[in-house]
Amino acid sequence: MAGTVTMLLLAITNKSWLLGIGFLALFILFILRSYFAASPFICLGLFRHKNYSLVLAIAFLISGIGYSLAFLRPQLLTQVHHLAVQMVGYIMILAAAATAILKQTRPPSLTAIYISYSRFCMRSFLSAITFL
Repeated sequence: MAGTVTMLLLAITNKSWLLGIGFLALFILFILRSYFAASPFICLGLFRHKNYSLVLAIAFLISGIGYSLAFLRPQLLTQVHHLAVQMVGYIMILAAAATAILKQTRPPSLTAIYISYSRFCMRSFLSAITFL
């Protein structure tokens, strides 16, 4: 299985058809091994259930979208909106800080929200003056 994933990642990274064919060959061998093994790594009978397969596909897509946002957002800001690299880094740090503030295990008090929002606005204003 590790070889299959490695071949897939190398095929995508290097844009190589040969590595893509190697991925398909290893994937087919993995499926055959799972089918004929006494105790397979992944029980292929699970995929016969339509609901399980659908939920698994949706979870895969959602996690892929979630992880890709961290890589696509800087590309969007630099190539589409033509922002400088420093400004993109600053925007990413502010987004991470806002996420950390809002994703606490217990809900923050209203006073904490007002204080963090006022600090955020003040820092944003000061950074805008600095970069402009």
